[in-house]
Formats: sequence, structure tokens, C-alpha cells
Amino acid sequence: MGSEDRLEYTVIGDAVNVASRLQAMTRELDATILVADATARVVSDRRSLEEIGQLAVRGRHEPVTVYAVRR
Repeated sequence: MGSEDRLEYTVIGDAVNVASRLQAMTRELDATILVADATARVVSDRRSLEEIGQLAVRGRHEPVTVYAVRR
């Protein structure tokens, strides 16, 4: 989007909305990074993930399985 002098990038879609909602949940869940099940499935070191459970995410009809990334 934009012109030759000024470009502006944006991302849209369900994955972006879920990521934004999970980022907002980090404070209340005392987690640095939260990921949804779709991301967790492709993580090579699953031991670094702690399943939080299925959580309601605003904008989604079905709950999302959420994982916290642990050190």
C-alpha cells in the first residue's frame, strides 16, 4: 500500500488476529510468549512448550489451544 515515496505494510487475516489476542493475554497468564496450536504443531522442540489449555479468544467461535513458550 502507498506510493513510490511512502510504503506502508500491513497484515490481515485470522492468524494475525489470533496472534494479537494471544499477545494481549501474556500479562494475565504470566507468560512471555504464547502460541496457538497451529504454531505448536511445527515447533521442533515440543519440550519448550507448556500447554495452558483451551481458551476463548475474542473473534473466534471455537476455543484455541494455547501453549506458553518456556525456557
